[in-house]
Formats: sequence, structure tokens, C-alpha cells
Amino acid sequence: MFVRIIQTGFLTAVAKVNNVTAALVSRAVTSPEQQLRTVAPHRTSRHLPVTEPGGRFDERAKAILAAIDPATDEARSAGVSPAGRLRLHCAPGIAIGTLAT
Repeated sequence: MFVRIIQTGFLTAVAKVNNVTAALVSRAVTSPEQQLRTVAPHRTSRHLPVTEPGGRFDERAKAILAAIDPATDEARSAGVSPAGRLRLHCAPGIAIGTLAT
């Protein structure tokens, strides 16, 4: 969400696309800001221009996000299948109704 906020510059646009409240999106900016001890976007009534430290963080975050999909694809293509036995413990009524279908 942080990257999307920096890209669009608008909390409400990101909230709408993600079907969440603007308050939740605002917390997505506030949390990294607290960790970074800096302000990422400048808060104004309309647009959120990014600060220089926020822009640097955004660039690194985008690189990390871009690496996730190839890493996932690589792990999936390794061809290693799960092996072994899975044991589930639950109430008898749950097992019959859920696992039998």
C-alpha cells in the first residue's frame, strides 16, 4: 500500500482500489514513517507529494516487490513435491462433515 500511495499521491484512490478505509491506508504510510523516523509524503488536503527520503524508500520497496514474483516462480518450478503423511486432529463431527466432502 505504501508504494501505491507514493505512486498515486492520493490516500482515497488507494483505499478505493483496495476496498479499505482511508484510515487504514493512512496507517500504511504512518507505520513505515515511524520506522524510518521521517515523513514520506507531505500531508496536504488533496495530494501527497513524496519527500526525498520517502522517494528513496519507495524505490527500494518497488525493487523488493518486483523480486517477489520471480522468487515465487523459481521456488514453484523446483519440482519438489510435498511428501509424507499429514495427520489432522479435530472433533469427530467436524472431520466427518468437512473432510468427507
